[in-house]
Amino acid sequence: MTIGSILLGLALLIVVVLILARPLILHGRHKSTIAPLSTRQQLLLRKENLLNQIRALDFDHDTKKIPDDVYTAQRTELVAETAEVLKQVDTLGTEDQAIYAEIETAVAQLRQSNHQPVVSTNGKGRFCTNCGQPIDPGDNFCTSCGQDMRKQQPVLENR
Repeated sequence: MTIGSILLGLALLIVVVLILARPLILHGRHKSTIAPLSTRQQLLLRKENLLNQIRALDFDHDTKKIPDDVYTAQRTELVAETAEVLKQVDTLGTEDQAIYAEIETAVAQLRQSNHQPVVSTNGKGRFCTNCGQPIDPGDNFCTSCGQDMRKQQPVLENR
């Protein structure tokens, strides 16, 4: 063997050892970037796991791997546990529903308030040249038709 092939083999060995040892070396330093699951996510994950177990149990029963009496008992237990998890998910949903209802009432109040645009009566009020609706002095667009008011000269009320 030549010295070149020995050095190449040694370099390859070092690279392989470093690649294989990397997880062991960095194990203590590596911090998980995965965010912890919320309670709702944990319950939904548990529900999916239970449904998968029920499907597997049904398959095993269909292929005659499990006797009928064992199948019935296990399936009843899994269905009851799944129902309990779904009830817990529903109770969490009512907390969210309260927040959503509060937001909806606030939006409804804003929509019901009759906000009329302020029209200046001091001779400096503007009107939209497209639709003729009064425009507030600070508006950049017409609230009625969307016309760009930044490029237009103000149209005075008193001509």
